[in-house]
Amino acid sequence: MRGLLARAAPDSGEALSISPCSGVHTFFMSYSLDVVYLNRQGRIVKIVPYLKPWRASQCFGARTVLEFRAGEVARIGLQLGDLCVDGC
Repeated sequence: MRGLLARAAPDSGEALSISPCSGVHTFFMSYSLDVVYLNRQGRIVKIVPYLKPWRASQCFGARTVLEFRAGEVARIGLQLGDLCVDGC
């Protein structure tokens, strides 16, 4: 229920996986996140880069959310439609 709230941003190459989940918020956080939404098959259906503090995001139909340090999704080259099984 808390995700990364009151925790440091993930290290480079790390992400927090939250399932089941179709929406996140960054209320009370001091840093931005990259948010990746996966469907039941593990396919990326939405990417929200640099979700700033005090914002919310949602993706209907998503089953899992991955929260990365801001900028990580672009650095590792994740794109819509990519399949993430056992991590991306």
